[in-house]
Amino acid sequence: MRVFIRKFSWYYNNHGLLILIARGFRNRLWRRFINSREVVFVAELQNLNTKKYSCPDNLIVEPYNVVKDIPQKLIKQLLDIECEEILFPFLEKNFRLGATFWLGRIDNKVVGYQWSLIGGFNGFYSLPVKPDEAIIFSTQIFPEVRGKQINLALTEMIFKKLKHIGLTRVYIKVNVWNKANLRSLSKTNCRSLGTVRTIKLFNKYITIWDKKSITI
Repeated sequence: MRVFIRKFSWYYNNHGLLILIARGFRNRLWRRFINSREVVFVAELQNLNTKKYSCPDNLIVEPYNVVKDIPQKLIKQLLDIECEEILFPFLEKNFRLGATFWLGRIDNKVVGYQWSLIGGFNGFYSLPVKPDEAIIFSTQIFPEVRGKQINLALTEMIFKKLKHIGLTRVYIKVNVWNKANLRSLSKTNCRSLGTVRTIKLFNKYITIWDKKSITI
């Protein structure tokens, strides 16, 4: 209860009551329970053609695998986006899975991040994932740099680094309501496999593919 109150207070102080209520309805009700379909993309890394986008040339992406390796100045910037009670459990949970935190920055200012996980979640991500394949999840581009093709460049840079360590394929799922990210991925080396809906039942996940959209 104490953690919940601190989270509530942080969002209220930073966004106001109306935005807090709207975000809760949008994220918890509409997106999670009503409009929860996702488009599955795949990138074949062996056929990777690195593209050049009109984003800042000084964009840098660096991988982290434990919280202590993330510079404190970057942690402070992340805390401007999320409160401490959300950020650190979020980082620790994904690090325990063995995931890699790719942090993008321009001139020492954090502009976004993505997570990758080799082998998926126990070999699965709406479809079987092999040991030489990876998934990308929990992508976030910060509001002040959206619309500048940062996500395009960040994704392609991560693809290149994953290919360099010997991976062959990457899967990404994007919610159908995330039109900006859907447009962004359509310009990369990714191609759409179809649309899925995932249901959690008794701590197990059930994936239902849309037969009208599946291509493979």
